Amino acid sequence: MTIRKMQPGDGPALTQLIARYRQEQGKEFGPAARAGAARAFAALAAEKPDAVMLWVAVDENRVPRGYLNAHIGWFPLLGGEELYVSDLLVDEQLRGQRIGSTLLRAAEDWAVARGCVRIMLNNLKSDHSYDRGFYVSQGFEEREHVANMVKKLPASG
Repeated sequence: MTIRKMQPGDGPALTQLIARYRQEQGKEFGPAARAGAARAFAALAAEKPDAVMLWVAVDENRVPRGYLNAHIGWFPLLGGEELYVSDLLVDEQLRGQRIGSTLLRAAEDWAVARGCVRIMLNNLKSDHSYDRGFYVSQGFEEREHVANMVKKLPASG
């Protein structure tokens, strides 16, 4: 498995990874969601913004089998930048082969090189990665005193 930055042609395969994951979770990933994911991947590939990075794990046939998407944000309370990992997904058939760990290491190396003060992510307590203690095994600590708050917005477009 090779880890590299996202390339323009990766979008469809990454969208399929998400669709399989959503199905595995018993959640819908209909046409509108698929189109939104495809647009997001296309924008990430085209714009290559400095504060966003998407790493892809590709197999020997150069087929994407996992990815990690992360964003840099200023965090004045911490006195610097924070890397927020928004997505980390590995093909179900390949989990347990250290692909997720390798993707996280690439993100951490990038964050350290930028001078980030920490990495933050959310992990659903219903996910297998939470049950297995994946992120704890990677050096992350669960913050029990923080409430994760979200507000859904109306779909645009």
